[in-house]
Amino acid sequence: SLLGHRLPLKEGQYAGWGFVGLPGDSNPMDNRWYFVFSEPPVRNIAIVSDDSATASIFYKCLSVTMNPGVENNVSIISPERVNELNWDALSLLVWQGAMPDGDMQERMKAWANTGKALMLFPPAEISQSAGSTDRIEWKPWESLEDDNDGRLIWWRSDSDLLGNVENGDPLPLSDLRIFRYAPLNVKSVEWSASPLARLENDIPVLIRKSTDRGGIYFCSFLPGPDDSTFEKDAVAFFVMMHRALEQGARSLSNATQYAAGPGLIEKLADFEPLMSPEETPAPSDRAWLPAAWRNGDQWIAVNAAISESQSSAVSEDQLQTLFEGVAFQQVEDQIGAESPLASEVWKAFLVFMLLALILEGWLCLPDPSPAPVYKNPFPRTES
Repeated sequence: SLLGHRLPLKEGQYAGWGFVGLPGDSNPMDNRWYFVFSEPPVRNIAIVSDDSATASIFYKCLSVTMNPGVENNVSIISPERVNELNWDALSLLVWQGAMPDGDMQERMKAWANTGKALMLFPPAEISQSAGSTDRIEWKPWESLEDDNDGRLIWWRSDSDLLGNVENGDPLPLSDLRIFRYAPLNVKSVEWSASPLARLENDIPVLIRKSTDRGGIYFCSFLPGPDDSTFEKDAVAFFVMMHRALEQGARSLSNATQYAAGPGLIEKLADFEPLMSPEETPAPSDRAWLPAAWRNGDQWIAVNAAISESQSSAVSEDQLQTLFEGVAFQQVEDQIGAESPLASEVWKAFLVFMLLALILEGWLCLPDPSPAPVYKNPFPRTES
């Protein structure tokens, strides 16, 4: 696997481009994947909170940089001073407190839609009316007294904030203990989101509201020792927060990846191609074919949308139409189910292997009957 493969750069090279290619075929859209890179920008992070203890936990986590030479500029402000923020320079906004009002929600949503990352956490104390709007709200805290109730039964491990690390190992979330959580009540369809982590009884505690480019995350518990062991289990907490930061920082970089589409027609008007004339798309195909472009210190790589290479699920109605008149069996499963089909297969295989080992051991047992005694037909005589 080439996942996480690193390419060495020449000394003093801070920006450039390249591609990964396959032998060409009749479809030029998937023969090459272009990439561009440049010096990482300063990562400005704002923590909006009235809770100094919780804000300091976020500050300690985000002030540490993962890459040498990359500066993380973290500031803590109160919700009353949020209008003083330089929104255009922000990579990540951590909002810990009552849900912002409707106008601020729309502003934050539009800001995240530019490729930034927004993470919202509930306030330490929630009244019946605190953080309530006509769109979304934090409901009062609920305690999780039972040890099993406070453990994650599922989290999305294939991608996003809680995805597996580069070598395929999962994040150490199985030991995470949550003592209380604040349910998120979504009142408007436009704010509906998909879960990234769940407790028993399918209770979501980390969800994501997808936007065109960025992401808005709602975490229903706090990292402090009174609320969870997230700060103590520092690896998963650190990775989650820094992945959100990395996502927002990419939008401020001078090197940007774009999916091919009509929105690039105007954007690429002033950019020059970096490939040879034979490989450069025609002017009418600039926004549609993979290529690398440059305008001063701005670099753009255009590739086919990842969704075009992913297989979509077939609905039950389509399945019935496709196999009409043919006898077939339909097996249904669900992401995050406690007993998926794969676990049933390996359980049956394990039972079979145990039976085979028992049979092999029985066949290797020595014969229990005593060995026969033979008499010497030529008895010894003395002369």
